[in-house]
Order: sequence, then C-alpha cells, then structure tokens
Amino acid sequence: MIDQVEGVNAFEAWQEGAKILIDKHDVFNLVTTVNDPVYLDPNWFENYNPADFMNGIPTLSDVASTIFPYKYLTRGYLRNNLYAKYVATHERAKKMHKDRGRRWGTYFDRMIRFGNAPVNQLDRIVDALNNWKNNPRSALVIHTSSADTDRPRPLGGPCLQYIELLCPDKDTISMLAVYRNHDFFSKAFGNFIGLGQLMKFLCEETNRKPGNLVCHSAHADYQTTKKVFKTYAKL
Repeated sequence: MIDQVEGVNAFEAWQEGAKILIDKHDVFNLVTTVNDPVYLDPNWFENYNPADFMNGIPTLSDVASTIFPYKYLTRGYLRNNLYAKYVATHERAKKMHKDRGRRWGTYFDRMIRFGNAPVNQLDRIVDALNNWKNNPRSALVIHTSSADTDRPRPLGGPCLQYIELLCPDKDTISMLAVYRNHDFFSKAFGNFIGLGQLMKFLCEETNRKPGNLVCHSAHADYQTTKKVFKTYAKL
C-alpha cells in the first residue's frame, strides 16, 4: 500500500505526512509531493525546531544544512567558493568533534566529494545541464549511498539513498529523493527544506526554474511519543 500526501511548500507537505503518521505511527511507502520546494519561511526554524522537544538531536536548521548549506546562498558565494567554504568548515568541525566523521548526516559532503576517489557530483550535474540544452528529458542522479563505502547494517547508515533530477522540459528541474527510513519528528521537515534549497541552487546555476519535489520514504515514522509529536507538528 502507498500513502500519498501533497503540500504547497515544505511545511504543508510535511504536516500532511505527519497527520497520517499520527494515526498509524509508522507506514511503508509514504510519497510526499512538495509543489513549491524552494519557498523558505525563516520563521520555521524558530517555530518548528525538534531540538526544543528533545535533547541531543539536531536543530531544524542543522538537518536542512546537512543536505544543502542554505545560508551560503544568501552570502553570494560563487559555486566553487561555496564548495571550498563548506569543505573547510566541515573539516574544522570534524577535528573539533571526533565523532562527526562517523555520523551519517553529511549528505552535502557526499554530493561534492563522493566515493573513495572523490567526485563532485554537483559540478558534473551543473555542467551536464548547461551543455545538454537540447535534451530536455534528461535524468541525472546524485548518489548519497554506495555499496563500496556503506556496509549493510540493521540500524544506522545513510537514510537518503539517492536524488534524481528530472527535466520535464528544457527550462525546469524537478527532483525525486528516496529515503530508506524517515523520521518525521526530527528529520523529514528539515530534509524537505534542504532538498528545496539544493534545487534552488541547481536552478540558479543552470538558469532554470524549479519544478516539484517528490520524496519516497520507504519507511516513515516518528521517534518520540505521540503527544510530543502532535504538539511539535501543531496537530
């Protein structure tokens, strides 16, 4: 069985998914469509911060930034400077926090330094989209999980498996993201924000307009009590 929800922006789409989970707690194959994924309301970070409800989990802003460091978009960095700034910040954080290198939350790092012989997947995609103007129905994949680098395990490992960019016409980029497991309490809303800001970045770099975001959560749940989840999602 597939559950499908839809929302105008990241918040509304996430909240629609939360309504389903309130009743069922966990579901398999939850498909979420965000029609305007690049829209970002700064008030979300203050009003819907899961870290306010549970100690030891990332803030909404931190979750979004693991997919795309969205704050860099407002600072006018050129693409290569953005990559360099992120890598420098990430490496400095790894030295300060020794467990950071063992965490799975650095999806953006995998996008720009993927595999044992690091490949900048975002650069490849930008170059492809800028040079494939006459192939509007192209589909490009961003890998965040690999059999070479990720050992099978019952728990842990990257939940975001891959992102596929779809070009329904020569002027538009749409996105499909596939998650192995999706916690709608501490991660899903931030993930939707981060994916939308990644799309915004790619559209700006290729002079295209954003389409919709579709997220397929193979398994979705919420890792807290029902009472806390309802309060957090304002349901």
